[in-house]
Amino acid sequence: MAIEKIKNPLGVTAFGSGLVSAPADIAVINLSVESSDPSAKKAFQQTKKTSQGVRKYLDRLKNAEVSTSHIALSQSWSRNGNKVDQFNATISYRIKLTDIDIMEKVITSAIGAGANRIQSVQFQNSDLKTYRKEARRLAVASARAKAENYCDAAGVEIGDVIHIEDMNPDQAARRGYSAESSDWMSGGDDGGSMNPGDLPVSGAVKIIFSLKGPVQDTDEV
Repeated sequence: MAIEKIKNPLGVTAFGSGLVSAPADIAVINLSVESSDPSAKKAFQQTKKTSQGVRKYLDRLKNAEVSTSHIALSQSWSRNGNKVDQFNATISYRIKLTDIDIMEKVITSAIGAGANRIQSVQFQNSDLKTYRKEARRLAVASARAKAENYCDAAGVEIGDVIHIEDMNPDQAARRGYSAESSDWMSGGDDGGSMNPGDLPVSGAVKIIFSLKGPVQDTDEV
């Protein structure tokens, strides 16, 4: 006689992660021109003068988006803190390059034109949505594979998906979902190893599957 199915299974919960490698095709450079002087007026004047050369160079760039901040002024106090030692004037630039091969030349040329501080250089991908979609698909496949493995070991049949919870991969790792937390750098549960210079795009999900009950025995007792 076939074993009777359980009518109200509790279900099985599985966490899955996926990571894909996205090639960097955008570079964002944040740099600035800064001048310091005991006189606020002179700090302003020197920064504006130097910035003219930097802006003139950046305006000639192709395949680039350049934005400029308003001039900002800050104070540096003396060691005993009872008077202003000098004023610091700053104009910042954000340069978005769609040709990352010219990044090194842009930075060195901007420095040659008068920029004296590089805040950051960041890399991005112009089609991140597509790569994130693939990472999430891999995460779902990973969660299902885990759930199927658990069910197989327990001798029960996996049922339908009854709950899907999108998770932030970084938060999931910090919350200790993982023995898998170390997998983010090696490719996650699913996904190939990272290529040098590429951007890691990850996805994570928690899925609850229903249970159909014990695996059916086709042989009658």
